[in-house]
Amino acid sequence: MLEVHANAIIDTELVQSNEVGGATHMEKEGLIWSVTFLEDQDLDIGRMVTDRHVQIRKRLRENRPDITHLFAIWHIAKGLLDEQARGKWLKPGSKLMVRLEKVMSSTTLLKDIRQIFGQEQTSSLEAFHSLPNHFAPKTYSFSYRGQLCRTLLTVMHFNENAERAQKTTVAGKEKFGLYFPKWKKGGYVVRKLLGDPTFDYAADVVTEVLALCQSGDEDQPAYHIEEPLPLSSDFHHPDKDTAVAERYSRY
Repeated sequence: MLEVHANAIIDTELVQSNEVGGATHMEKEGLIWSVTFLEDQDLDIGRMVTDRHVQIRKRLRENRPDITHLFAIWHIAKGLLDEQARGKWLKPGSKLMVRLEKVMSSTTLLKDIRQIFGQEQTSSLEAFHSLPNHFAPKTYSFSYRGQLCRTLLTVMHFNENAERAQKTTVAGKEKFGLYFPKWKKGGYVVRKLLGDPTFDYAADVVTEVLALCQSGDEDQPAYHIEEPLPLSSDFHHPDKDTAVAERYSRY
């Protein structure tokens, strides 16, 4: 959960698919958990900006009519740009043109436009989504507790560095970088070059951990994290001798 005005992550939830009945329910359940946590801290949620996720829309519409639900304009614009990119050389009456017209005039899109959040944008949340792979690379497997800790480190790193100033030249001119992402297919994007990140939160974490260890207080919440069963627990684990016997029985 990003508080847009403060540009800070105020809550994050780690959801494992076997906790919520499958991967398709993870986003909705994560939202429910996060809303519950924030309201338990006596925070009132007046507006919520999300993507156009069907389950989240239904949940907020039916269960939380007191929350004004808006859509991030970035997600709507991206969908339209993807369609336009496929039809770069549009001609009147062509199949691509008809397809684009159908998308632009769809009832769903026209209805969703009314819910666009047109004030502060959520682009910094997209920037946050690029960070977890630095702290918890997908090429490695982590325990639930390990993944949770790395996720929390990601949040601390983002919050400390979210408002970094743009770099400038000796003459005081703002610096920009030119990038060529794959999705642009040869095109480019211009980005601000920000100051180097800081890691002061790391020293704070070490201080807190040492204090916790030295206190000997095992009633602290950190000692009592409820961990779901690993995903592999649903798999069949045969006895080794049985597996070897079955292997040879095939021949």
